[in-house]
Amino acid sequence: MMRIEVKSNEYKIVDNQDDLVLYTIDLNEEIACTFFSSKLQKACFGRNLNTEQITKLFSDINSQNILDQGLISVHIVGGNESQQTEQYIEKLLEQLQIIDNNSNIINIKSFDVGTRIHPNSFEFDCYHGGIRKID
Repeated sequence: MMRIEVKSNEYKIVDNQDDLVLYTIDLNEEIACTFFSSKLQKACFGRNLNTEQITKLFSDINSQNILDQGLISVHIVGGNESQQTEQYIEKLLEQLQIIDNNSNIINIKSFDVGTRIHPNSFEFDCYHGGIRKID
C-alpha cells in the first residue's frame, strides 16, 4: 500500500484508487479535511488550508463545474479548544458555504472538531473515502 503524508498548509488531489492512503499526523490545533467524489473519481486531503487554497482545491477537483447534489463528500477533523481552532473553523465553514452557493454539491459527512472526539492523526482511503485513526 502506498502512503502519502499531507502536511500543514498543503493539499493533495489524487484519482480514486485502491492501495493508496493520504495521511496526516499530530493535528493538535489544526484542522484537516478530506474530499471524496466517486462521480468525479477524485480524492483530496487538505490540512489547515487558507481560503484561496480551498477555492483552488474545489476548482481542481470539479473542473467541469458539475452541480450534482452531494457530489463531494467532506470529513472535517481536528483542532482543540483554542481560539485558533475556533477562528479557523468559522472561516472554513464560511468558505465552504460560498463555494457551495446553495447548490448542495458539498455533503459534510462528519464534523469532528474542537472538543468533539476525534483522532489527532488519521489516514484517508483514496478508494472508498473512509478515514481511520492512526495509533
